[in-house]
Amino acid sequence: MDRATAVLHNVLSGVLWGQGREVWGYVAVDALAAAALVHALRGAAGSRWLSWRPVAWVGRVSYGGYLFHALVLWFIGQALGGKVRDQAVGMRLAAFAVAWMVTVALASASFRWFEMPVARWGRGWRKEAPRPAMPAAQQGMA
Repeated sequence: MDRATAVLHNVLSGVLWGQGREVWGYVAVDALAAAALVHALRGAAGSRWLSWRPVAWVGRVSYGGYLFHALVLWFIGQALGGKVRDQAVGMRLAAFAVAWMVTVALASASFRWFEMPVARWGRGWRKEAPRPAMPAAQQGMA
């Protein structure tokens, strides 16, 4: 097996998991996300897909995703009779797809029925301070 094929096999088979080796996978994902962000902020060609409504929605509700994803993965692992990473590649890909959909659904529900009402409630506490009256000399300028 040539070197590139061996590396790809190791990544897909899970050999790069455990003993701290998975850090490099996270670094690669983080670097890709940072590059996409810089690309989008520059308004560069090919970044229009980031403003697509479903993609923007996932970004908007993403806080709930951080809260729920570990729990969703745990439930899926229990349903599979063990850890997800111990499954065959096809089963891990299916588990990823299900986990992503369930996590986004839970995050959307949390956003709609918890985060937004709390934000509205918080805005009610924050009243605008009265603005000072404009001096008479400046009133003619406005």
